[in-house]
Amino acid sequence: MVRSLKKLFASCFILLVVGSAACAQTVSALRVEGNNEIVASHILRAVKTKVGDELNQQQVMDDIQAIYDQGFFSYVDAKVATDANGELVLTFVVTENPTIKEIRFRGNTIYKEDKLKKMLFTQPGMIFNRVFFRNDIQRLRERFQADGYVMTRVQDVQVEDGVVTVLFVEPRINDIVIQGNRRTKTYVIRRNIPLKNGDLFNSTLLRHSITKLRNLGFFEDVNVGFEPVEDSDNVDVIVTVKEKRSASLIFSVSYGSSSGLGGGASYRESNLGGRARIFEIGFDQGDYKNYWLSLSDPYMDKKTFSWKIGAYKREDDDLTYRYNGKIGGVRQRFNAFEYEEDRTGFYAGIGRKFGGSEMFSWYLTADWHKSKINYSGAAGGLSDANSRYWFGRIVDEDSLNSKVFSTTLELTRNNVDKYLSYPKGDRETIGVEHAWEALGGEWDYTKYWAEAVAYVPIKGLEDYIDLGQTEDRPIILALRVRAGFSDGTIPLSERYSLGGANSLRGYESGDFKGHEMFLGNVELRIPIDENFSIVAFYDIGNAWSKTEGEGFSFDDLEDSPGVGVRVKTPLGNIRVDVAKGDETQFHFGFGEMF
Repeated sequence: MVRSLKKLFASCFILLVVGSAACAQTVSALRVEGNNEIVASHILRAVKTKVGDELNQQQVMDDIQAIYDQGFFSYVDAKVATDANGELVLTFVVTENPTIKEIRFRGNTIYKEDKLKKMLFTQPGMIFNRVFFRNDIQRLRERFQADGYVMTRVQDVQVEDGVVTVLFVEPRINDIVIQGNRRTKTYVIRRNIPLKNGDLFNSTLLRHSITKLRNLGFFEDVNVGFEPVEDSDNVDVIVTVKEKRSASLIFSVSYGSSSGLGGGASYRESNLGGRARIFEIGFDQGDYKNYWLSLSDPYMDKKTFSWKIGAYKREDDDLTYRYNGKIGGVRQRFNAFEYEEDRTGFYAGIGRKFGGSEMFSWYLTADWHKSKINYSGAAGGLSDANSRYWFGRIVDEDSLNSKVFSTTLELTRNNVDKYLSYPKGDRETIGVEHAWEALGGEWDYTKYWAEAVAYVPIKGLEDYIDLGQTEDRPIILALRVRAGFSDGTIPLSERYSLGGANSLRGYESGDFKGHEMFLGNVELRIPIDENFSIVAFYDIGNAWSKTEGEGFSFDDLEDSPGVGVRVKTPLGNIRVDVAKGDETQFHFGFGEMF
């Protein structure tokens, strides 16, 4: 306001002086007074009145405004006088802004002050320039908005004695109101929103939270609105949900060149009792029979336990043991025999987060089952006698009928960003499984393994390749590495197993069995739209049997390249992959492999 009045007074002054003393005269000289740091030539560069021009009242006022708009001055005026020769001289009188001694920020808690200063062009030692600093403020606004703090604003900029003070207003969340949920418990919705009362308002976190809620499968729609709080800069966040059926009955039919015709049915309730607990019962029929029943609560934090219980029965009638070892010092790989395996068991598990952050968790699972293995025929062109020889050599007699009671402890560091709607970050797990000669168990062995998973969003390709990726749906490079070892005598049914849709694609399920294993998976996940994506992948791995004198070796790995599609349906995310191992294999599953 002060500056506007000064400009108004300056304009009135010009009208009086020019109108009375210099009517219809030409300008013989242009001068500047009051400048100490800013050179006159730079100031006059903004002036359109030139020597030899007829003095024009409106033009002089425009020149005053143009000098003021350079941003270096707090006051601009003009005066007209005649020199000793009687010629007219137009002089612009300016008052420079102070030299900046310090830049301060008040009201900011989002970024450290040093980080904010690095975003500014204006620095101490410079003449304060109103235009430059306005651009600096705009850069700060853009940074806040890019990071989701869209309501944060600059309330005022104060300049006094060379000290520039920027005052921020950071709106916070007063309350989060959940409405529209009749079945789902409010706390289930609330725990999927990382923001809490008193937090800074962040639209990015809120947007990803809404996406997570939609992906739970409980809601037909999720909307968010805002209400300002009276006499405050804070807001209330209103989350409105529209529920849908969370139970599904799924029938499936499958056909494979090696497995033949199969099918099954399952019932799944993903929001049992409105508490996000999962109940599932189902069966599959084909060259194998699979029955299962489970109840689980997958959510965990430092106060809430995750848990699961279940029972299962699996009958595999067409399994092939693939020999992978040395005979006479020469590496041999061939199908040695066919066999059947029946397994029946039940399990219970519990886990919780721990430590100083939300990244660390433990999970303990107890499993009791009995397995039965039978020889079912020759394989790989071998005679029945040869296949029986290999069966007797690979399968210990005690493995034919085994009862196993085991406990498995897994420790996980999960650094995958839980606030995003897409995977970003890394996750590491170490696990130990021990079989006990207790509670009916007949075996004593230990298996231990480590796994690392990483998700790397690839952004910035939209200008070169636009296949459907967006800021909230980027291309993802996903990687997984897993290695396992063991001690003790392990029955065939309990050894590490690779091959199939969830490990080493391009090979049959269980093609590789052993006491030690290695697996690596690389996937490039490319979204086409919200419900469809394509995947290019490369798998590598093997399993080694100690009974054949084999051990872990990076020189002895099988691999398979492939491609796949992912389709989001009301029944879940469907995964179809085709990979080239020993031969081309098609694989079908639900959800991502890892």
